[in-house]
Amino acid sequence: MMQQARSASRLRSFLKGRIRFNGGLRSLECLVRDISATGARLEISEAVSLPDRFELYLPHQAITHNASIEWRRGNQLGITFGGAKGSSSNSSEEREMVTRVQHLEAEVGLMRLLTEMKAELGAHSGKQIPFPGESKWPPVSVPNG
Repeated sequence: MMQQARSASRLRSFLKGRIRFNGGLRSLECLVRDISATGARLEISEAVSLPDRFELYLPHQAITHNASIEWRRGNQLGITFGGAKGSSSNSSEEREMVTRVQHLEAEVGLMRLLTEMKAELGAHSGKQIPFPGESKWPPVSVPNG
């Protein structure tokens, strides 16, 4: 009979998780079947080659654990945690957030440019110029100048 070398007892669970690897560029969903302070047993549905170390994100706790694979059996993995960190300090999540902010800033900049162009065109023609699909919004007054 195989001796279990766990330093903490695991609790049965049915938690959704996300395995992230390759610097956060690749990820796949998993099911956390049991968990402790030091590790977990995961179930994955895909036959995928995983690196020995990855991040396990637990959305219900907004925590990411650095994880190492201890064993693999079929679609199940036994992992140990190398430390947990809050989602705000997670480097892959930070990169994702920075990318989102950059996209939003670009969209805001484009909207400002379009608004300025609309105002300039309206000032030259003396008419209000709607954006496409703007008919459901009240018209914007353009000062004559």
